[in-house]
Amino acid sequence: MEFFYYAIPKMDKSAFLKPTVKNSFGYPLLQGSASIYLDGNYVAKINLNKTMPDEGVEVSLGKDESIKVDRKQVKRFTEYVGFGDKNVRVSYEYLITIQNTKKNGIILNVKDQLPVYRYEMIKSKSDRSY
Repeated sequence: MEFFYYAIPKMDKSAFLKPTVKNSFGYPLLQGSASIYLDGNYVAKINLNKTMPDEGVEVSLGKDESIKVDRKQVKRFTEYVGFGDKNVRVSYEYLITIQNTKKNGIILNVKDQLPVYRYEMIKSKSDRSY
């Protein structure tokens, strides 16, 4: 089983566990419900589709409270560009902080949002600095 986490800090300050479970049996697993245990503890009951041997199934197991994700706006900058004051450039800077209280490292996919505008005159871009 491979453990992956994902987070969308704008929406929630938690990380969500979404492991990929591989059918390691030599026969297909039929469609039905399955109970999931992690470290000997009951975690969830899920519905599985038919899964062939060596096929992987992605399973959502909900929030993992041992991983905290925070998103804060640290800067908003407005400048007037071009002739006159017709064109305005507004820049935002966000800081995303991740705290893992587990004993081991994790694989975490963090998703954030860029604005999408309907007007061609308004543009959006990302200045990635990670």
